[in-house]
Amino acid sequence: LAEEQLRHEKEKLDYVVDVLGIGLCLMDRDMNLLWTNANLPKVWGLTELPKGVRCRDIFQCTEAYCPVAKALESAEGRYREIKVLVKDGRRRYIENTAIPLRDEKGEMGRVLVLSRDITQREKRLRQLSLLRELGQALHETLHIEKLLNLILTSVTAGQALAFNRAFLFLVNEEKGSVYGKAAVGPSSGEEAARIWQDVSQRYPTLEELLKEVMEREPLDSPLNVKTRLLVYPLNKEEEIVVRCVKEMRSQVVKEAAADPRVTREFREFLGSKEFVCVPLVVKGRAVGVIVADNPYSREPITEDHVHLLNIFAGQAALAIENAETCESLEEKIEQLRETQERLCRSERLVAMGEISIYIAHEIRNPLVTIGGFARSIEKTKPEEEDVATAARIIVEEVSRLEKILGNIKDFSKPQEPRKVRVDINTLLEDTCCLTEGYLRERGINLIKNFSPGLPPTFLDPAQIKQVLLNLIKNAVESMEGGGILTVQTTREEQYIRTDVSDTGHGIAPEVMEKIFTPFFTTKTSGTGVGLVVSHKIVDDHDGKLRVSSVQGRGSTFSMLLPITENP
Repeated sequence: LAEEQLRHEKEKLDYVVDVLGIGLCLMDRDMNLLWTNANLPKVWGLTELPKGVRCRDIFQCTEAYCPVAKALESAEGRYREIKVLVKDGRRRYIENTAIPLRDEKGEMGRVLVLSRDITQREKRLRQLSLLRELGQALHETLHIEKLLNLILTSVTAGQALAFNRAFLFLVNEEKGSVYGKAAVGPSSGEEAARIWQDVSQRYPTLEELLKEVMEREPLDSPLNVKTRLLVYPLNKEEEIVVRCVKEMRSQVVKEAAADPRVTREFREFLGSKEFVCVPLVVKGRAVGVIVADNPYSREPITEDHVHLLNIFAGQAALAIENAETCESLEEKIEQLRETQERLCRSERLVAMGEISIYIAHEIRNPLVTIGGFARSIEKTKPEEEDVATAARIIVEEVSRLEKILGNIKDFSKPQEPRKVRVDINTLLEDTCCLTEGYLRERGINLIKNFSPGLPPTFLDPAQIKQVLLNLIKNAVESMEGGGILTVQTTREEQYIRTDVSDTGHGIAPEVMEKIFTPFFTTKTSGTGVGLVVSHKIVDDHDGKLRVSSVQGRGSTFSMLLPITENP
């Protein structure tokens, strides 16, 4: 009965050991193999049970460290090591644990060694470590373009998720579409081999690669350009990327030609028979899709690949939302800053306008008297030449002062714009016609570059023409010996942009800071209100007036007027 019970317990123990996949062996003091179970050859990839071999013949030990030798030396404790085996290009991790055993005399004469294949555990640990490193890198930048490039690089880097190519699609909820944003990957097998070899040599660690990606500007490529041409409406659910967004779950395609989820257009664009689409989901909504494939390495896309990509996509989606929120916040701060500057400028103009009206009124009365007496003296034609010259100078200076007072009056009481539907190119053509003779006399060559197809907008033609004439006049005055005046129009987002550029002497930095300050001027005969009035007119049209200049090369004044459908 005792023998039967012992056999039964041994069977149970053997069963447990087999289930756990543990290889067991017994070593003597000379580290010779005494016994092994059936699992040991499976763990170490041996063809048969080893017999008459030593420790190092099985466990590939080194003299510097052998767990069996350590166990025999100390006669107590456990000694563990992990061996890395490479077979068929794949790594295997084997954990060895040596346990010293005492015999019936209490002497330490044998060592029990447990060998266990921990490849899957090490793989999971490596994946968790990789995801932590990638997640940390994603949240270190809020620059949206660099972030997207970093996401795609993480999907394709050999030290990371190791797909051959990655494509990023984003959701535009306002337009109701999914559009191609960016892509990373080689265009051919030869290019793939060259790139992979170069990356492995230049960036031995993932940290170094990600650092380089964050520091450099995103590079364009034919694959990237091709991807940006793709746009799919959100109601076109036969497209697999749209389906991925709608269902918010991964789509794995094993045979694209036979899969009804893949349209011919998308199949021809991708050129792969096997790929995976993973949604970028944050707070219960999909903000985009990552498409990844392996057309060059031909490595099958396994469940592990999809699982890891899904976890990474969650981190990427959160990083994208943070970057977009930050970008939106920066835009709102910039709008608030511009509104505050505009308000301060308006208050300053109102205060200065009231002072200007008072000063103009007080000066005009004595000025009229002085001018009247001077004209009377001039009309009497005095015999003394000095008196006649003095009278003429007084009349000229009074006329100049009256003109200045007129400008101040216009500055003090700006009119509300009367907006009508206008084609900006036509308005510019009319304005340029008015200045042709003026430009010709001063040796200025006019270049017109008007962008066709600009939408009409609502503005006050008289006021905008006043701004344009003032900008052209300032440009001409900066080119004393002649030069080139360029007037061009373009569309910039929701604005029509008009640039007036000259080849003059440019504007000094200290002058640039004060260029829109009332009554500030560098001209001997200027009033310092022309640009201020122009800025106020553009402000009243909800536009922007900008200036850029390089000393010795010229300046460019840019007027941006919003595209509006009605006044």
